[in-house]
Amino acid sequence: MKASLAVGKIAVLQLVYGVFYSMYFFFLPLFLEQSGYSRSEIGLLVGLFAVVALFSSIPLGMLSDKVKPRRLAFFAALLVGLFYLAVGRAEGLVFLAPAFLIGGIGDNLFRVSLDSTVYKLIKKDKKKGVKVGLNKFGAAAGSAIGAIGGGVMLTLFSFTDVLTGIAVSMLGVAFLTRLMADVGTFKISALDYARELKRPGAALLGSAFFLLAYHFGSEQTTMTLYAKDVIGLSTEAIGLLFALNVCFYAVVSFAAGKSFDMTKRYKEIFFAGLMLSALGNFFYAFSWDFYTALFSRLIHDTGDAFAIIFAGFSVARIFPKSKLGGSTGGFLMVSVLGTTAGALGSGVIADYFSLSASFIVAGAVTLAGAGMVLLASDKAAGSLFK
Repeated sequence: MKASLAVGKIAVLQLVYGVFYSMYFFFLPLFLEQSGYSRSEIGLLVGLFAVVALFSSIPLGMLSDKVKPRRLAFFAALLVGLFYLAVGRAEGLVFLAPAFLIGGIGDNLFRVSLDSTVYKLIKKDKKKGVKVGLNKFGAAAGSAIGAIGGGVMLTLFSFTDVLTGIAVSMLGVAFLTRLMADVGTFKISALDYARELKRPGAALLGSAFFLLAYHFGSEQTTMTLYAKDVIGLSTEAIGLLFALNVCFYAVVSFAAGKSFDMTKRYKEIFFAGLMLSALGNFFYAFSWDFYTALFSRLIHDTGDAFAIIFAGFSVARIFPKSKLGGSTGGFLMVSVLGTTAGALGSGVIADYFSLSASFIVAGAVTLAGAGMVLLASDKAAGSLFK
């Protein structure tokens, strides 16, 4: 009961943070495009946000095992607020690049702190899946609210005003980190973490998730641009589209978490999730109006929910509590590496081929991940599917 309440509080914090993060995820590419940046430059900036997370994920994860995550999350929220404040005022890549680097560190530290706390809280819980699902439900629900609110706010205020408002609101998020439960700290050497990341199943999970994460970068770079420039949706319609997607994802995430507590057919579920994610990307590349885009995203989000929840569920299940911070950071690094590749690759593909092509490639990469899971041997999988 105590674990459920503690995870519930973190889910609330995820929800509030998700409201503001969705502005970056869904609308910032439009702001950058309107400011005169090319799609390749937008991909570069999104990639920078991810690159800093790539190099900081494991160190920050290890730090969250040695320092109370609640303190780290407080500091992280302030960094993210500084990012939004700077982006609304900086002009030129020379000034925007440092802002995206600061934002990448802050966002990464916030996520590592919250996720590692959840995994530590549920380590001995028999119903890990539903609690991982609740944590992701909070983040997704916040993104849905942010997508709707962002679309409306941008019809009433300028991008700069909205970004400034978000920066100020992050002070409230920093205060809400007091909701987080205190979890124990541990003194672990870097070599101990390396041994854990070599355990059977870790490499397979990491490789498949890297291929899945490629499309995260594609979404951040070209998804909104496709909805606006190809389908012809208004800002309000884009906000509604993504809000409906994320609401659906939030519900499916909770259901996915519960399913992992009810069955041990982990391999089949993970494979099916990757397949649906890829199929949704293929469909989105050929959508022509609001309804076909919505249909493609619902298919995609169903797959994403099961694949992403399985990854979090597996980290909490196969790694020891004392090293869950570093392990969480390690898998976040894998995710960020895939996202970076997707952001950079999709920006270039969109410039030299088409926006549709960027989603076809993203779907193909996820499909390769599904094939890897299907063909994995018992030795490579270790305890991952048991």
